[in-house]
Amino acid sequence: MSNESGSQPKFTTKTSLKVEPALYELFMDGIRDIYWAENHLVKALPKMIKAATSPELASTIEQHLTETEGHVSRLQQVFELLKEKAVAKKCDAMEGLSKEGEAII
Repeated sequence: MSNESGSQPKFTTKTSLKVEPALYELFMDGIRDIYWAENHLVKALPKMIKAATSPELASTIEQHLTETEGHVSRLQQVFELLKEKAVAKKCDAMEGLSKEGEAII
């Protein structure tokens, strides 16, 4: 299997996909980052639900929590499909947003 430049890919994943190593690592780094962010939200959103000032806001955040739990589940499936361990990489951006939110609450 050749890429567009005609050279052979240099890396075979655990699932036998042939990919460029740098692109695979970039992809995995992003997935790990997102996995951390989604798991962090699963922990943070219940605090926001308790602090909500209206039933409509609480309901909306509850819906978001349900969706976020689904994201975590799907990311775990991605790790499984790639035969990679589901390891999170701290997402500084999400942590910063979370701290700002906690300061308001």
